[in-house]
Amino acid sequence: MDYNYRDALRSLVSEETKNLCINIDGVYEITPTMVLKTLDETIAIITKYCGGKVTEKGIILAHGQT
Repeated sequence: MDYNYRDALRSLVSEETKNLCINIDGVYEITPTMVLKTLDETIAIITKYCGGKVTEKGIILAHGQT
């Protein structure tokens, strides 16, 4: 998997894109609840305008985070 960094050609999203992994980071006072809300809003916008379906979603917490 290639993570998008500085809009690299190998990871760009185009009309031919079949699979997409969205990474949303939360640091400092950004709570897991806020991250999940942003993820849900992002999924809603992408599926509304581009179609497709979500096969998995979730949050991975750092060690010691609640």
